[in-house]
Amino acid sequence: MFSLKFIRCIQLKVLVFSATFLLAAETSAKAQQTIPTLTPRQTQNLSRDLVQSSSQDFFRQGNNALEREIQLLRDRQVSSNKPILKIDWTQIQKRLSTQEKP
Repeated sequence: MFSLKFIRCIQLKVLVFSATFLLAAETSAKAQQTIPTLTPRQTQNLSRDLVQSSSQDFFRQGNNALEREIQLLRDRQVSSNKPILKIDWTQIQKRLSTQEKP
């Protein structure tokens, strides 16, 4: 009786192992079939699109900095209703009058 249970346990283990092995082999075969082959040109284009070059990074950082500066200027303009340039007309008239006298 002990040997019958032992034999069935071994048979079950062999069945599970073989099913797992066949399933893994079938999955591997399907995976190899679905991978398309790329030409060298396609591979180059793909790698170029996936990895940013230093010039792309440079221009992206510059564009981000420019957008931040524009937003800062807009925020200052909205928050401040005072004129940026103050003109003192009395000082201008005094200077003009002193220049005309000689």
